[in-house]
Amino acid sequence: MPLAIWSSSVDIDHHQRFILLCMLRLVLLGGIINPSDAQTTTHSYPDPGYRFLGVYGGGDDRHFDYHLGKLSLVDTFPEKAAWWAGVQASRAGRDDAHRHDVLIVFCGERDADLETCKGRLDAWLAAEKDCSTYPEMIPAICLGEENTGGRIEVLDGLARHVREKYGIPVFQWYTDPFPPDPNLTADGWIWDSYGW
Repeated sequence: MPLAIWSSSVDIDHHQRFILLCMLRLVLLGGIINPSDAQTTTHSYPDPGYRFLGVYGGGDDRHFDYHLGKLSLVDTFPEKAAWWAGVQASRAGRDDAHRHDVLIVFCGERDADLETCKGRLDAWLAAEKDCSTYPEMIPAICLGEENTGGRIEVLDGLARHVREKYGIPVFQWYTDPFPPDPNLTADGWIWDSYGW
């Protein structure tokens, strides 16, 4: 039976309504989510498609193709050289699917000012004379989680900073049913849909 795109009849079942609402949301999102004047200075983040399975947070990624890890930053990044050596070693042995990993980074985006947050990101990402870093090995980052519409100027400033200085694609956290801000710089969106 073909899917009715619009009908006022009462015979549309729940499944068809759900599909219709999903399609409408995708159309609306496509219309309001602007690549936000996205600069083209990042390395690419390939579309994972639908055949890969990812895990969020602290799940064991041996059973999944890729994962969304978490990293909390403060004003300094202790053990920086060891951390980056670990990234370099783990990326060398990773299969193709792990090129979709997204690191959720907490840097004070909810309560600190923009400059403090930038400093925390720089403490992690910037190379130092005795410590090389490899930002190109970070497939993408997401600035915090469950950002429900506040602090847009901080999230946008951080996204632009990371993209321009380190070339890392930046995802933003979209919490459904709150609308995303079309002025927020984002290379992709983590869609949190448990708000329904």
